Amino acid sequence: MQDESSQLKAAHHTTGIFKYMATLVEPSLYCNGKVLTRRDKDGSDAGWKGVVFTEQRMPVTKPFIN
Repeated sequence: MQDESSQLKAAHHTTGIFKYMATLVEPSLYCNGKVLTRRDKDGSDAGWKGVVFTEQRMPVTKPFIN
């Protein structure tokens, strides 16, 4: 019996889980203070405001290589 890793390598397609911003989030090209990422003093993420993700399952196709 093949393990899961071997099965995925052999498959030409699988399903992936992708995270997108939820439709309820108000998009903005300019800073509106409603959606933002806070940074700590080292420049790393230190929290989000107004960010809501939704997961979408979508097919992922692996290119066929000889």
